[in-house]
Amino acid sequence: MDYIEPIKRLAGMPDRSGKELKALRDAVRSVSEVFAGYGYMPVDVPLLENTELFLVNSGERVASSLYSFNDPGGTNVSLRPEFTASIARHFLQSENAFKLPFKAYYGGPVFRFQGSDGSLRQFTQLGVEFIGDGTPEADGSLVELALSALGSLGFRETSLTIGHVGIINSIYDQLTLPARLKSYFVNSLASLKEKAISYDDLKNGANSLLEPQIPTQVSSPKLPSSVLSNQDIRAVFGELYEELGEGFLCGRDFNDISTNYLVKLTDITSTKNLEKALELTNGIAGLKGKPGTVTRKLKAFLKEYGLSITSVDQLARLEDDLLKRGIKDASLMIDLATVRDQQYYTGMIFDLYVPQQLGASAVGGGGRYDGLLAALGSSKQFPACGFAVSLEPLIFDRDG
Repeated sequence: MDYIEPIKRLAGMPDRSGKELKALRDAVRSVSEVFAGYGYMPVDVPLLENTELFLVNSGERVASSLYSFNDPGGTNVSLRPEFTASIARHFLQSENAFKLPFKAYYGGPVFRFQGSDGSLRQFTQLGVEFIGDGTPEADGSLVELALSALGSLGFRETSLTIGHVGIINSIYDQLTLPARLKSYFVNSLASLKEKAISYDDLKNGANSLLEPQIPTQVSSPKLPSSVLSNQDIRAVFGELYEELGEGFLCGRDFNDISTNYLVKLTDITSTKNLEKALELTNGIAGLKGKPGTVTRKLKAFLKEYGLSITSVDQLARLEDDLLKRGIKDASLMIDLATVRDQQYYTGMIFDLYVPQQLGASAVGGGGRYDGLLAALGSSKQFPACGFAVSLEPLIFDRDG
């Protein structure tokens, strides 16, 4: 008889049975009870979605880890890598059925291809989404809930690091940097903080992204063939819109399209702004401390460069709210070099840790994503925030 090689489970796709399965189910039940106690309702969404849903404002890490394929009907679909986009889609499709604020919790498997280092490619996520409240107090309630969820699993010594994407984006937006430079500076913050790169490395990397400007020639039957002014360029876009109609906009705003083009056309802002961006990036990377200390330093730091960011006041309100909730000062750290791969985050972000039992690796996190629902096609602006934890490390990797 010919030998038949046994079919084995795929790498990173765990089997669970016996005590392991019971531990996992007990943890899901405990955390779900906490979520329900805070007024969140259970929601279930499909395991499989249109791939496009997960590519809207997702970062490179998530996009490159998708399990995607064409179904028999020819639609490109993906196993969900997280829940947020699916919950947002569900809310939009059923919007008239829900009252604001919409507070939902979920739990179930997610799938991400994570290489061959032994990392799980299927793991359990538990989390919440809070749609309809854009206040720092809503952010504070989310952080409190995240810590309570960890407490329900027996973790008492927890900590969290808070950043603020809104502050970082506002700083670079005021400098009118090209998109690729802005992305480069944001992604360099963590490396600067950890001293993996130096200021000179940062500067050299920025310079390597810059290309010599070439005056752009734009022709139009109604306008002279020349290097056009900003006003002329907007007029050209107006002509295209008149000729092609709404299809020219592809669902975007006319002013956004023309403004973005002008930013790309000028592409390189003044050398002075580039130097300012380098200095600001280097300074922001070192802004870390306990609540109340960082925002004061940040305001003074920004004032030196003639910048005023309203989001700083929102972060200060969040700090005050967390302390009023009785969250220990010792467990909080404000770190403006904290960033997210997902591009849909717009405000406060945070990472959760249980350092004594799971070391320096974050076990969960979340933040504010006020622009995601509009990016998914909503005609209204809905403020939203949420978080999730990965359950397996909390159950199977803990010491003690």
